[in-house]
Amino acid sequence: MHPKPTIPSTIARLAGALVALLLLTPATATAQLSDEELDALDRRLENYDILDPLENPERRAILVLTVYNKTNFFIDNNGHYRGFEYDIVKGYEEFINQGIKKASDRYFLVFIPMQFEDILPALADGRGHMAAANLTITGDRERSVDFSEPYLPDVDEIVVTHRNGPSIESVDDLAGRSIYVLAGSSYVEHLEALNRQLAADGRKPI
Repeated sequence: MHPKPTIPSTIARLAGALVALLLLTPATATAQLSDEELDALDRRLENYDILDPLENPERRAILVLTVYNKTNFFIDNNGHYRGFEYDIVKGYEEFINQGIKKASDRYFLVFIPMQFEDILPALADGRGHMAAANLTITGDRERSVDFSEPYLPDVDEIVVTHRNGPSIESVDDLAGRSIYVLAGSSYVEHLEALNRQLAADGRKPI
């Protein structure tokens, strides 16, 4: 997923390849950088401008906004990057570097962890080229960013309660109750829509 108005057209073309990537790419192993490679990376990122054309060999970093957790992106006990979104986007990196032999000409990823609710504002502000954070496609989000084809379609949202709590048999049973969800997530948007329906029916909001 990437912002519509602020990134180079090259990124838009590359992001379009993500659909094919998701069909083709398994989880990839992590390669660790040497001290020399880390120094070279620091030099390439110095004074980095996200709007510089990616054809510039000094500006081939793709900034990936993500969330640090055991699902999306994390560092294991051996210092290796891991995570579902990490594996997918690393596969994307391999895909766009196909046929590029010279190491200095290859695109490379820089993962930028942040709070979930900050992902979309940061993307819209041009602080990253793409986001990989298990984001749901919604109408509001599609007005500001472009999405790849969904790789987890038809996902159900399930209310989880304490085993000693009151039973929930239907959506109507949620009226007047408190539900805790991740700030900035699509759950918030869906609950707001549900509250509008409850209000129209004369029920208490969630």
